[in-house]
Amino acid sequence: MINFLAEITRRTKFTEIAVVPSLDIQGELEDGSTGFLSCLYKAYTGSYPEQETWWSAWEGTYDWFVHPAIELHLDGYLQVVEKGVGLGGELDKANGALYQDEQGYIYIRTWKHPSLNRPDTTEILCREAYLYAPKDTTRGYDLFIRGKYAPCRLEKPSINVKLSDPIAGLTKLSSFTISLDNGDGAFDGEKSELFFNTPGYIRKTTKNPAEASDFITVLAGFVDDIKVSPQKIDLVCNDRFRALEDPVCRRITEADFPVKDEGFEECTFNASLEGKELPLVYGKCTVPLLELVETQENEEDTYLNNDLENLAEDKKKEDDLIITQGKYLVGEGVWKLEMGLVKNEHITKVNGKAMDQTKKYSLVYTEDGSPIPCLFDPKTLIITVAIEQKKYIYKGKDKDGNSIHEDTPKVGKPKYAIVYGYRDHDSDPSASSSGETLKAGNLIKSLIRRSPNMAYNSYAFDTKETEAYIKNSPEVAGIITGGDVKKAISDALKSDMAFMIQKHDGRFTIRRFSVPIEKYGSEGYPKKWSIPSWQLTQAPDINFSLAKDQYFSFCVIHYAYDPYKKKHTENYEHECNVARKYLKEIPTEFDTYLTQKIDAEKLAKRLAVRFSDLSVSTSVGLGFDCATLDLLDLVELELSVNGRTYSPVKQWIIREIDRAQDKLVLEEYKYGD
Repeated sequence: MINFLAEITRRTKFTEIAVVPSLDIQGELEDGSTGFLSCLYKAYTGSYPEQETWWSAWEGTYDWFVHPAIELHLDGYLQVVEKGVGLGGELDKANGALYQDEQGYIYIRTWKHPSLNRPDTTEILCREAYLYAPKDTTRGYDLFIRGKYAPCRLEKPSINVKLSDPIAGLTKLSSFTISLDNGDGAFDGEKSELFFNTPGYIRKTTKNPAEASDFITVLAGFVDDIKVSPQKIDLVCNDRFRALEDPVCRRITEADFPVKDEGFEECTFNASLEGKELPLVYGKCTVPLLELVETQENEEDTYLNNDLENLAEDKKKEDDLIITQGKYLVGEGVWKLEMGLVKNEHITKVNGKAMDQTKKYSLVYTEDGSPIPCLFDPKTLIITVAIEQKKYIYKGKDKDGNSIHEDTPKVGKPKYAIVYGYRDHDSDPSASSSGETLKAGNLIKSLIRRSPNMAYNSYAFDTKETEAYIKNSPEVAGIITGGDVKKAISDALKSDMAFMIQKHDGRFTIRRFSVPIEKYGSEGYPKKWSIPSWQLTQAPDINFSLAKDQYFSFCVIHYAYDPYKKKHTENYEHECNVARKYLKEIPTEFDTYLTQKIDAEKLAKRLAVRFSDLSVSTSVGLGFDCATLDLLDLVELELSVNGRTYSPVKQWIIREIDRAQDKLVLEEYKYGD
């Protein structure tokens, strides 16, 4: 028997659940002393009473017993700790943490007292459960999940997930619907509105009888739409990728980038930058400069503080100096500018100090590539260019007694900088390495941490698998100028034929399509499933549709992207030698953020093995529980039915899953690197 369980949540009031201060628990305070812990609260979540009564003996229920489970949203994610509270407990210093003891008490350590939060930032959600059928076919009255009544209102759900993009990206689940019976009007009126934008889960089990722990999560999302009729209520849920729809770049404001300081009192903030997105820079790349201060235009120069109006050449008897000044931005995440020597006899001082031609300076560059020394502050992200150069050199007097001056060539205007953006060390603060490169996986991790609605931890991510991917991901570099976090992650994944997926238990992970066969099933890698052919419930269909649509005979991988020139500077060409075999010649190109030729070569081989040598796909129905299968898992399955073998392929990659109907869409496994 296959049974389903839907768990949804609704908003409730603080008064419905007793979340009370725990003023009797001592622990280590922030100053190291011992005292009562502040902002520590507890709530009771004990189990449903199991004592026998006359009513329960006649298959009645405790329908008057109110005992909701709770989820807390406190301006951020709560970290679950294991050592408890009190002296030596992990809650002593862990603000934003949660601990549950064996007696059914939950302890929460918050950032501030809940009473100080605005009403719209503090809420409690009560979880409600609904069954598709009783947990035990022999005990139809047993409708309790975790001690709470769970009526049979759920219609059989559709649970289908697939790779949204054939090559790479986020595997977005368009939506799924939780349909509940409303024949008695249980969801009429304002009650249904309380479910909007709250978590929803669909769980599945094949056990009979079943306990709450036997139901396995197969879908998780947020209620995005509600449709109520006299017969039923449909809760349309979107997947958790919606949490990544925040803007990836922050806006430039004068308050964040003040330009007036000592020596620059006359600078005026460039109003045209106000509200524009500050680019996000990662890895080593060439980035155009953003002028942070307005410049004064005149016929002599375009820099500030030139003060040329009162020059009297005929009265000058000494060399005259002109100060070239400016402040610029390149982007967020920059921690270092390229440094080097500047051999320029015309520059006398840099930022108020005498020019030292034996010293390396941070550099910006003019349009023609000439280096200009500058000062870069990684905390403010501001580049300061302040150069004193000889403008007029006194050469004496001519025969008529007039002063002779020789003009010094002007230092060109800064246009770009070679910078080092986010690196592996920044993505993982605990890392011992401080290298200047950035792996694609660490870029994605950094982007995830930029979203206030997503946390990178073991509760939101399969961190073992994600970290294994990061370790083997290629080096990337580039610049993000706008869009949301989701798009930025998708662009990074396309450089590696990789996917970010949501697993059956609701956690995220990152998987590359091409994995060595021996890695499957080992820790940190996708699972391997062996399904005997006798569990096929229908004759499989065989097709080449995906491979045909993506087929190419020759490809060019563009890499080493230059954000200043807005083009890739390197290309890797790969001839697949299949045009003669398939009598079809199609060239194609792929833009990437890769920086190394070897990674471009590996990507070309992976793409060619999969699409140039046409891979077979198949759709199969199974008498096998697919509840815990995930996209890109490996399936060993021989397509043999009634003595007929439909394909010699025996190893497949999961491209689509219907967890309710136990159906799979599989693609032939091939490895190329």
